[in-house]
Amino acid sequence: MIDDLLIVTIERLRDDLAQLKELLRDRYLNPDRQVTAEDIKSEAARLAETWMVEVAQRLEIVDNIPSTYRADLNVHFQRLLTFSEHSSKRSRYQAEINAILKNFTAGLVIPLKQVRRIQPPISPTLRPIEVRLRQLPKTPDPFRPTAFLGQSFSTDDQQINDCVRRTLESLGIKVSTGEKPKADPVKTGVRGQSIHHHCPL
Repeated sequence: MIDDLLIVTIERLRDDLAQLKELLRDRYLNPDRQVTAEDIKSEAARLAETWMVEVAQRLEIVDNIPSTYRADLNVHFQRLLTFSEHSSKRSRYQAEINAILKNFTAGLVIPLKQVRRIQPPISPTLRPIEVRLRQLPKTPDPFRPTAFLGQSFSTDDQQINDCVRRTLESLGIKVSTGEKPKADPVKTGVRGQSIHHHCPL
């Protein structure tokens, strides 16, 4: 898939090569003079590496540009890289740059733009999202401290009992109290035995 970034990179490479050609001509009027300026040599190396590393190996280039034309460009950029490592003449730089730019737009930029225009747009495929809810184990009831309150069942102590119970509950403590005893009637036989046992005649 040819993207806009690839097109921009190739067009920028073309423009930078044209600027390098003008810079060489301005700095070195004599074509036979050796190029020794480090900034020019570094720029030539950068442009050659951009083609060989970032562009030439892309599948979009391999699939849409003839192999013979790609091979020619590889040779010219390789020579440009070699020149940058030595003090080569300006004429040698200029010959390789001219060879690269000669058919660069018509043989590389235009074909890629044509393919870019006719290729179908990429649209994400929307798929329903399946959500599976995993049944979580029941969490046990949170622990709550409990206190057993032994209290008097006399009405005179009711106020004290209430005060103690409210104090414990305000601290988050559950209060448990005993039940008030019931005055169950004693059976006649049992009551008689009790009286006879404790009150002998």
